[in-house]
Amino acid sequence: MRLRDLDTGHILREADLAAGCIHSAERYYLRCGIEVWVGGEFGAPLFRHEYSAAGRDVLVQFPVGPLGDTLAWFPYAVKFQAQHHCRLSCAMPERIIPLFRDTYPHIRFLTHEQVEPSQYYATYRIGLLFDDPERIHQPRDFRLVGPLRTASDILGVDPTEVPPRIAALDERRPLIEPYVCVAGGSSSRSKHWTQPGSWREIVSFLRECGFRVVCLDQAPVQGSGFPWRETPGVESHTGERTLLARAHWLKHAELFVSRSSGLSRLSRAVGTPVVMIGDWRHSPGRFQRGRPTTIEAVKDAIRQVPAVAKRRATDPAEP
Repeated sequence: MRLRDLDTGHILREADLAAGCIHSAERYYLRCGIEVWVGGEFGAPLFRHEYSAAGRDVLVQFPVGPLGDTLAWFPYAVKFQAQHHCRLSCAMPERIIPLFRDTYPHIRFLTHEQVEPSQYYATYRIGLLFDDPERIHQPRDFRLVGPLRTASDILGVDPTEVPPRIAALDERRPLIEPYVCVAGGSSSRSKHWTQPGSWREIVSFLRECGFRVVCLDQAPVQGSGFPWRETPGVESHTGERTLLARAHWLKHAELFVSRSSGLSRLSRAVGTPVVMIGDWRHSPGRFQRGRPTTIEAVKDAIRQVPAVAKRRATDPAEP
């Protein structure tokens, strides 16, 4: 029995078996071929199969928790379907599915609990792996090429970043007045902006620019031990709201100011400018704009957003 990489011609595995199976070490996309001979002599193989997902059921599984990673990686699954013309299923957290279900009717969405592995011709799992020295699950370390390239590498598709299409949102503005959304929270405490007085100054600056400031964090206060994070001076729309409800607020905002977070990805997907404050990952492929870390640098980045610059230019109070 022989397993071959059809694109390079390399033999991945070869074994003599009375019964059983063989598999390659790699757990990411490879266009492989399988050949089986009987009797140990190489002539015409008794069985030959070359990978082809066209018209077949393929599953792409996304992580259970993170919103931002799923928003960033899902478009690569869409590219995979377009490239291979397969019947694609995507497993992801239930709270994220409503963002995509109506805009991608040709894709089947399901939770991880609904997955029946035996029905799929091929299955791919997308994730960030910190301990994979033999490159079994990802062809390259994401810390060197960026987290976006992990998804394109695993699925073998073009790495160009494309925002996902989000379900149709209510066209009615939640506020009549121009407003800016902010969020200081994130899934990792290492991403929190802990510079003393930082959020108070930024919120005051946005209000001085003539904007109402709305906080979309899940919790108004977050932390344990030291430090804690809160965003004072805002209009709070925190709490257990759906992602579509948060997307509605982001869609009509002039700007979103946040740390590296899933809401930053969601804001970008609905077309609202993002000022992302710093980033704990030293890798490409997050956002193209620079990521300020000081209070003055954040203010300067906000001033450069067209909606803010236009408002300041027409404000008679501005010099």
